[in-house]
Amino acid sequence: MHAILVLPGLAGLITIGVLIVVTLRQKGSYFNDIKGYFAASALAFAVLILMGLSLRLTPSEATALLVARVGASACLVACVAIGLSALTLEKKLKFGFRKDFRARELLREPLLLIYIGFLLVMLVLTWALIPSQAKQLTSLISGEIVYVPIFESWYLISLFLVLSFLIVYPCYTFLSMSRWGGVNEKAAEALSGHAICWFGIGFFTFFFNGFLRSFVGVVELGEVGFVFSTVFLIVLVYLYRKTTILESLPKAYSPIHLREGEVAVMLYTSAVDKMKAFSAFIREGLESGDMVNYLYPDEEGETVRAKLKEYGINVEKYERNGALRLRSLTDYYLRDGNFDKEGAIKKGLDERAEAKRNGYKHFREINDVGNFSFLDGQWKIYLDYWDDPKWGALPGVGIVYEPFIVELTVFNVEGMDEGHVADLVKAFCGEGRARLIDLIEHTDTFSKTLGLDHKQLVGRKLLFEFDPVSSYERVIQDFVTEAIANMETTIVFTPRASPVHSALNQERNLRFFLFTQQVSAPTMGASETEMLLPANNSSLILDAFEKVLNASAQGRLCLVFDSLSELIRSIGLEKTYNFLRYAMEVLSSKSVTALFLLTSSAHDPKAISTLRRLFDEQLAFGEEGLRVVKLSKA
Repeated sequence: MHAILVLPGLAGLITIGVLIVVTLRQKGSYFNDIKGYFAASALAFAVLILMGLSLRLTPSEATALLVARVGASACLVACVAIGLSALTLEKKLKFGFRKDFRARELLREPLLLIYIGFLLVMLVLTWALIPSQAKQLTSLISGEIVYVPIFESWYLISLFLVLSFLIVYPCYTFLSMSRWGGVNEKAAEALSGHAICWFGIGFFTFFFNGFLRSFVGVVELGEVGFVFSTVFLIVLVYLYRKTTILESLPKAYSPIHLREGEVAVMLYTSAVDKMKAFSAFIREGLESGDMVNYLYPDEEGETVRAKLKEYGINVEKYERNGALRLRSLTDYYLRDGNFDKEGAIKKGLDERAEAKRNGYKHFREINDVGNFSFLDGQWKIYLDYWDDPKWGALPGVGIVYEPFIVELTVFNVEGMDEGHVADLVKAFCGEGRARLIDLIEHTDTFSKTLGLDHKQLVGRKLLFEFDPVSSYERVIQDFVTEAIANMETTIVFTPRASPVHSALNQERNLRFFLFTQQVSAPTMGASETEMLLPANNSSLILDAFEKVLNASAQGRLCLVFDSLSELIRSIGLEKTYNFLRYAMEVLSSKSVTALFLLTSSAHDPKAISTLRRLFDEQLAFGEEGLRVVKLSKA
């Protein structure tokens, strides 16, 4: 036997072994949750190669028949593993990367049951019957007589149809996920790559090892198929390595962050761009699989759709498929000019039930009741409707009591006196009924201490030097509160146990990147608003900057980096300077406002001077309070 005949198979086995080890050792991959399924499918493919080698090493009729059965079974098992990977990743994208999905939890999925049914039927046909026969063929390279399995036509057709279904579904699913609105570009490319690679592996394996070998009768064609498939497996592992969990960041952040089952009340005036906030909240829901119901004041009927389109929502598409419903307050609540409380409650309950039946993740509702002009200003009539026990809870609780419902009720308090607003807030938010989101009170909390308004603050990159024994975190809290009040996506980079994190971790409209020595790659944190980053990897930090910047491309971004001193301790002054210089380029957009913290007492004057040169805006905070060191003209 010529040694060259077994080299492709041995090379394939070694390569697959290395790929499996590399994949299983991956940390922080976007595909971390499905790497076990990849390893299983790669292992099944290795079994197929091993069967091909056995034809060379122990040629006999019995070996050929065993190879046919084991090889076909391995292909079927690999297809089921690929299907599980697609189904798991689809669930992850739909319901969040922090939720764990295991194979036994997916057994309720009808499609998986079909997969298992096909697998069992084909395994019975493969092992109970004799769907192949051993045929002697002459090797084109060695001239030796080799026994190879030749499948019966009926079995080959059955296997083709079944494998086609088992491969086409996951490939179609990967391609579909790559086109989902919330998936960023790099993740979309990786998902498309998965579809192409798995299709290529399935096609070349069947074509060379099943079809051509049975009908052409060339022994070496199996090895050709192995080479092509191994190349595709290498590409898949490359996609695993280069696509980190940072790609799971959504394309767009909503500045209004509500938890499952939560109700909130928001106050606004005409000075606030409410449609910017609403659009982000609506887009986040639509892209994550929610049904969205938006009720708006009658006078805004001509502008609502135009504003939603302006902020990047494909209104026609979502209205057409039923995921988005836009209606005026009069159309929804009034019948013959009178408030139809019972009819509105029934309509609301029916729509929630319909959304659940249709498989939506949540029913997300925005009720912008304005200044209650549709009720002639009689807000207590609406309160009676909002607090009715027919919604399923006791009076005084509000109308949201299950994780499926996410609701935002919005009031225009322009022109109302303080007493009127206080009564309104007490009635709807008192005793924990609803969370209050006030867009009015804190719109210039931080900027006014610098002698600026918020518009003059936007776009600045500030160096904030502080005394660590001072209450500097209060200044950070004001900076963040102002950004949130102005509907800006707000991101905080800080160590897990820092004073900044302690001061801000109860703020729900923030997203944290927490530095820690306990991870070596980006990792999901304990909550949906947290992600862990290795503290000493400046490249990953810059990558995270780019990701959040891309995710906030349609709006303003506010960023807090805590702190440059910790980074100097981790990677040194020179690397920190280079990191900061590149970070300033990445964040150079006028829509990005950033605050970089520095403990000046922890470094020598030369180091401090080096970093200061990169900032046109410099602040200091100590015993005397906040002090402007350097501020460019607005």
